Amino acid sequence: MVQVAQNFENRADVVEVLASQAASALLPFASGYRDQTEHTTHSLFDMARAARDLAVRGLADGKGPDTPVRELMTDEIICAREDDDIEHAAAKAIGGLFAIPHGTICGTLIAPANRITLDRLRRTGENSVALAKYARLGRWLGAAENAPPDARQDHFIAELERMTDETGIPGLGRFGVKPADIERILDLSGNKNNPAALDREEMHRILASRI
Repeated sequence: MVQVAQNFENRADVVEVLASQAASALLPFASGYRDQTEHTTHSLFDMARAARDLAVRGLADGKGPDTPVRELMTDEIICAREDDDIEHAAAKAIGGLFAIPHGTICGTLIAPANRITLDRLRRTGENSVALAKYARLGRWLGAAENAPPDARQDHFIAELERMTDETGIPGLGRFGVKPADIERILDLSGNKNNPAALDREEMHRILASRI
């Protein structure tokens, strides 16, 4: 926590990181719903309520924005999920190399990671279930119910990009990550639980877009 805090010079920087955490809170809902099979998918709203309870408890206990979720869990709130989609895998790799809050990394990558994942799904048709879920996520975020699936999918991505812009989530370059670091990060990353198996060039584009 002290090492991370040294990267922030004033209150505005702290607020920016908190905004990152808030935006990245959407990630476990969206990716958890997107990546799991129909019979293992939890209610998005049940997860939202659990995340709300975790956040309130963390604030009450004076926890910082980079507090691991596991430290906030109790017997009443338990979450178990293997986070090896592209966003979390990259966040693990980057967090091991740079002093950046995990939530900030996830928050800054969520929009481009989902855009490139959706592009690949459309191009290959490899996961029709994930495509249907992207459309449903777009509907939940305000797309017209009678809009075609691709329009609802695009709406979901547009909302992620809007939230990224409006919350001012910092890019990775703010914390010292440089384009030359991308290959090293990719060597430590994967995406085995991503709804589409991205290749190295696609993963490179995701990271490069947020430096």
